[in-house]
Amino acid sequence: MINFKEEKEIIQLINNALKINILPKKKASLLGPKYETTKKHITKISFEMDKEERPIYNKIPAEEIKKNEIRYMPTEIGKLEYLETIGWRHALMGNLPEEIGKLKKLKIMTIESKVITELPQSIGEMESLESLQFTCELMKTLPKSIGNLQNLKNIRLYETPKDFYLPETLLNASNLNKIDFCRTTIDDIPVFLASHPSLKTIALFNVHMEKFPKSLAKFQNLETLFWRNTLRNIKTPQIVDEIKKIGIGTYGEIRGEALEYLRNNI
Repeated sequence: MINFKEEKEIIQLINNALKINILPKKKASLLGPKYETTKKHITKISFEMDKEERPIYNKIPAEEIKKNEIRYMPTEIGKLEYLETIGWRHALMGNLPEEIGKLKKLKIMTIESKVITELPQSIGEMESLESLQFTCELMKTLPKSIGNLQNLKNIRLYETPKDFYLPETLLNASNLNKIDFCRTTIDDIPVFLASHPSLKTIALFNVHMEKFPKSLAKFQNLETLFWRNTLRNIKTPQIVDEIKKIGIGTYGEIRGEALEYLRNNI
């Protein structure tokens, strides 16, 4: 069993592995590592790029980042067995090691990277995971093993490529009740999700979409559709106007009669 001192040493090891130095006359660093403890163990960690460095790399297209600039998470991350929350916002963090699957107590994982291309299959072994949020513009899909996560409730996808797709094994994640698509371009919502037993909410935030997704007609179990900063792109204004007349919530939520109208008229 790992002790608190060993946990701190691993966090420092991770910090050293991920740190970068792109600004002249400035010590390479991350903002952090920050961590929280419960019962003498570290349960929450977050790593962020320096506030001056982060905007610089956020402006660089992922394909232009050099391979020797990518930083990788050490395999020792798998030893932090008491972690419940992880937040990594690091433009240059590469693919995660398989050892990440050893974090059996992890409930919340947030990942932001410009260069991650895939998540390890061992994600499916993180039996306590409830929320997965990631910003990865090179990632094409999620591992099929994500269907093993019976406690997974929410997935939030930021800035995924247009050819990104969700695996149909998500149907096996029986407690999944919400999927968010944010700041991305999609043509439709995967129709297989319409048969998910517990999916009740879909959110489209700042999504470039010129027409309502046809698949929505099949989502008879859907209770709430969030459509914030997305309706403005729709090229069927008569449907938009009618939905607004019926009523849209403060945060762009479409429910009840408005959602039923949309299902019947797209």
